[in-house]
Amino acid sequence: NYRLSLDNAIVDAGAHVGDSTPGLAVLSASATPGSDWGPPLRVDRMTCFGRMRVESATGRGGIWTHALQVHDDQSGCIRFSYFSATGNRLPSNFACVSGHQALLRFDGDCFGQPTYGQLDRVCDSRILEQGPENDEMGAYGFLLTSHKWKNMQIRFREFMPVGIRPVIITLT
Repeated sequence: NYRLSLDNAIVDAGAHVGDSTPGLAVLSASATPGSDWGPPLRVDRMTCFGRMRVESATGRGGIWTHALQVHDDQSGCIRFSYFSATGNRLPSNFACVSGHQALLRFDGDCFGQPTYGQLDRVCDSRILEQGPENDEMGAYGFLLTSHKWKNMQIRFREFMPVGIRPVIITLT
């Protein structure tokens, strides 16, 4: 009798984005992995490396790199999120994209890297710009990185002399 609430979080089951047999990231402690379900889930800007099997799910701004399986798929709604290409059992969703439609790439997907869990700028624009508050999806969405990039590009167009192009180098 508990709920799992993940806000601005990274959940890591030790699975990299391209792994074909990822581990379970969320499941009940005493559960059988193939048949039991974890707690009801609520997310607000979360990135998950691994599979999830939960009773119900609701929230916004999540990135699931592997399958999200929701037992009660008739209740709850997930908005402005990214889902893996295969193996999902989803509740209602709004303004979401999947692996079939959009390229997802991280600067680093191994724990301990300075760029761990941060989206690469070559990701699909829907992942980078159509999350909550029209910014990026995932755990780092609260930084409003897309807003910063857009504002910086506007300022360069306004104030750079004609014929000169800035070279932007990102550092983490």
